[in-house]
Amino acid sequence: MKQLGRGAWATWSSPQRAIWREFDLTYIRAAVIKGMLADVVSVRINLVNAGLMAEKRGMNLIERKKHQREFAYESLLTLRSTSGSQRWTVRGALLQGEPHIVAINELWVDFPAAGHVLLALHNDRPGIIGAVGTLLGNADVNISFMHVGRRAPRSEAIMALGTDEATTPQLQASISAMPHIQWLKAITL
Repeated sequence: MKQLGRGAWATWSSPQRAIWREFDLTYIRAAVIKGMLADVVSVRINLVNAGLMAEKRGMNLIERKKHQREFAYESLLTLRSTSGSQRWTVRGALLQGEPHIVAINELWVDFPAAGHVLLALHNDRPGIIGAVGTLLGNADVNISFMHVGRRAPRSEAIMALGTDEATTPQLQASISAMPHIQWLKAITL
């Protein structure tokens, strides 16, 4: 979440009836705090001090456990971040024992939560995916996976591209400058 945008955590939730009930979520809460504060504070964040460090930084952490019947993922975990007008929602789940990202800002996708990923919010139009793929291919960047989630045909969509290696800032700028690309984020999971 931190790589998507700067901000303080607002909420995170997990389904009440899912496998998460079997676990002490204190470890997940500490991992969320550690991920958000790792580059911000000089103190090592751990299970014992995570809550105190979040409180000192003014982070508003809310844990919600709720019955989740509307989603197909038994292990769904939702993280939300808010900073001013910028809001992010990322949903993850365990699929065949591996962590996957299954939604970003309510656009449903499915890709492994590992490696180098390019995320592009764009207006769904013919040729956009091909143009991005061609640009990556011309730069000798191999695509390991690709998934698109969209609200409706020719509307807002998100493209998730896994790459075998990190992309350069110049290549990212070229993709960002393409018509219909609203934003591009390069993340490493």
